[in-house]
Amino acid sequence: ACADNLSLKMLALDMLRPGVACSDIHGAVVKEAAKRGIPLSSASGIGHGVGRGEIEGPYLAADDPTVLCENMVIALDVATLGPEGELLRSIDIYAPTKGARARGRSNRHPRPPRNRERHRYTTARPGGNGRLPAFDAGKRQAIADRAKEKNLNTTVLEKIQSELERSGCDAFLLSGGDNMRYAAQVHLPFTDEHPGLAFVLFAKGRLPLVLSPSLWARSWERGIISDVRAYPGSLDATHAAAELAAFLRPLGLASIGLDMNRASVALRDALGEWALTDISAAISAIRQIKSAEEAAFLEDLAYRADHAILGAAHHS
Repeated sequence: ACADNLSLKMLALDMLRPGVACSDIHGAVVKEAAKRGIPLSSASGIGHGVGRGEIEGPYLAADDPTVLCENMVIALDVATLGPEGELLRSIDIYAPTKGARARGRSNRHPRPPRNRERHRYTTARPGGNGRLPAFDAGKRQAIADRAKEKNLNTTVLEKIQSELERSGCDAFLLSGGDNMRYAAQVHLPFTDEHPGLAFVLFAKGRLPLVLSPSLWARSWERGIISDVRAYPGSLDATHAAAELAAFLRPLGLASIGLDMNRASVALRDALGEWALTDISAAISAIRQIKSAEEAAFLEDLAYRADHAILGAAHHS
């Protein structure tokens, strides 16, 4: 049964290459399992992306046509049932690589965690690194200083800002707990329980900022965005959207990019006076396709998890 599970996983791994659709990988595994009579624990999915959350797009599932590309990070999770109905699974993390089997990290050959100073996130060099063209030297330096202080990296901001510069929008407005945690690089679990109350704004030529309920204002301090504008009042999405609209009016913005998949009805209604562009696909791609710094950080976390798992097994 373990060999059957591993064979299905190796089939998926051989297909885990740039240019292959997620749904095709899922279909091949399901077809092979049916052909050989291997019971799958769940046919709904055999893997997913990893990023700010442990489970996020793309998904190796029948309904996800996303085409894999380099710099994505994928967790393969083929789950089968043994002869007594027991669950058999092992989750390993891989990066699709052109022309070769995806390079990955399994729990069979761990290495000790690296020194924390050696894997500090890369920050912008003083004076800028050329990847934030809309920012003058002072703004680039402010971002670099904040990143160094919080042991964070600037590449997430660079990716979003660069996409904004290529777009026809004056600003990007991010809502949804996962998007905000990604952009601000701070853990805010309560944003999922109370959606539509906080926003991250990227505007051309401006440093990114957060608009947040005053009750949450101090929660953003550990993140990379230092400009937090707090508004008073209840934790109500309609009230939050009205506060956001009042904040935006003096900024002179004509068009705003909005992730429509995470925009509430109240938010869309409040932004009716601006030209809105759906940037859900662009934001999804930014999160799915990792920078070198993001990929290295995830790889380091995988090594540390491997080390902890084997350490626990050794001492049990």
